Amino acid sequence: MSTTIEDKIALFTKVLLERIEHEFEEKRQRLIEEYEKEEKELKEEFRQKSKAALDEAVKQATLKKSQMESKAASECRLMLIKKRQEFIDRIVEKAKERARESLETEAYSDFLEEVLEQVTEQLAEEDEIVYVLTRHDISKFRAKITERLTKLRQGKAFRLEEGSDEMIGGVFAKTKEDHIQIDCTLASGIEDSRQLIGQLLAEKLYREEETDGEIR
Repeated sequence: MSTTIEDKIALFTKVLLERIEHEFEEKRQRLIEEYEKEEKELKEEFRQKSKAALDEAVKQATLKKSQMESKAASECRLMLIKKRQEFIDRIVEKAKERARESLETEAYSDFLEEVLEQVTEQLAEEDEIVYVLTRHDISKFRAKITERLTKLRQGKAFRLEEGSDEMIGGVFAKTKEDHIQIDCTLASGIEDSRQLIGQLLAEKLYREEETDGEIR
């Protein structure tokens, strides 16, 4: 059977179309794969970015929370310190009021005499001692003080000076050139007790906190 030119053309056309279809299918498949790959990469990139953004948001929120807690704790500590200081001031002022009220008592007279003896003994080797007392004490006890110091000093020089009423009571003793000073005033003694008052107050608050904790 002979093959005509038309048959050859038809066969060539069929082979060509099949090849074109095959190449088209390969290209289509590659495009689909590339699209799917790119889509996957984009999704992964978005997921990573979303995770990073979420992690950063959590980090910032945690940091802000920590800062707020730290600030609140700091403000609370400052408030407690302020309140504690106010309470100490009140105790000190109350102690000073009680000290002023005691100035007319026999107990204070005995205290003043004892203090004078103590500072005189400490400065016994000095040629002259200056005793600084309040106006109240000099006015009320001058004769008694002078008599007592005359015996204590045994011929050595001394003199009395009027000091500020802020002293409340007691004596501030010094040598002539202020080389040595001894502060035995009531005001100084009360002020020196601030640290002890603060310590006792802190211990009391600590015990109360422990008790509250046990109750809770």
